[in-house]
Amino acid sequence: MDLAGATHAYYNLAIVSLYSRLPDEEIKDLRKAIKLDPANAEAYHELGMALMREANIVRDGRRLAPPKEVKAFKTYLKLRPDGYFAQYDSRVISKGLPYSPANPCAK
Repeated sequence: MDLAGATHAYYNLAIVSLYSRLPDEEIKDLRKAIKLDPANAEAYHELGMALMREANIVRDGRRLAPPKEVKAFKTYLKLRPDGYFAQYDSRVISKGLPYSPANPCAK
C-alpha cells in the first residue's frame, strides 16, 4: 500500500466533503489521513477547522475553540511552527474566531 498516496487521497476526500457540506465525512476522512500519516500538519489544521465549524462556545462575540480543536491546532503548530497557518492557528487558540454570519466557521 502506498501510504503517502492513501493519506493524500483521504485528505482530498475531506476537502470534497467540506465543499459538499458533509462535515461528518470531512472529519472522518481527516482522521484517517492523520492515522496514516501523523506528521501531516495540514490535516491537523483542517481537522481543527472542521471541528471549529461545529463549535458553539461564544464569548464576547468570539467563537472559542474547545479542547479537541485546540489540540488539532497545537499539533499543527508543533509540526509546522512557521507554516502557512501558524499565525492563524495561534490566534484561534488564544482569541477565538470573530463570530459573524459572514465567517465561514459561523453557523
